[in-house]
Amino acid sequence: ADDDMSVTVSKIAINKLRDEPKKIGLVFEKQSLNAQQIYCESLYTHFVSYLLAGNSEALTKDLVLRLIEEVSKVFLAQPVLLRLRIPTKIFGNINGQLDELLKLFEHFGNPGDTNLEGDIEGINYLFLGDMINLGKQSLEVICLLLAFKIRFPDEFFLLRGHHEDRRMARIYGLGDESVARFKED
Repeated sequence: ADDDMSVTVSKIAINKLRDEPKKIGLVFEKQSLNAQQIYCESLYTHFVSYLLAGNSEALTKDLVLRLIEEVSKVFLAQPVLLRLRIPTKIFGNINGQLDELLKLFEHFGNPGDTNLEGDIEGINYLFLGDMINLGKQSLEVICLLLAFKIRFPDEFFLLRGHHEDRRMARIYGLGDESVARFKED
């Protein structure tokens, strides 16, 4: 009997094992998510779905502040010295250019893209700083990266460059961009 699953044996790479139930139509819901995890997941989904589509209307002051509050908890809970697994994708000098970041994700893969080739479970992502300023979409860039950080805290890493300094941000773009967007200092 071809439908008898007990006689079907196949060799599956460990990193592909998660997708096997989907092939036969089984879908498992995430179990035992607490309220905090559900909240973080909804923030992640909101920012990523809008910003990957190039839509910056998702950035309200309230949501950005909530994102900052949640990602601060993640950063404070992690050690200062990062221990990354190999392989690691390393990116640098995005400088507030959302279109360039999206091109990198298109070319090298989006870490959260579970429908295609999202590889976050097998590969770390490391951003070497200078993610903001100079470009016209620093707020979008940093919010997208912070959303990935709250969703994948142990696989997605952000190092602060000199542009992520408060003084540099005020001089070179993010400060002015935020004041213009949210209409207050």
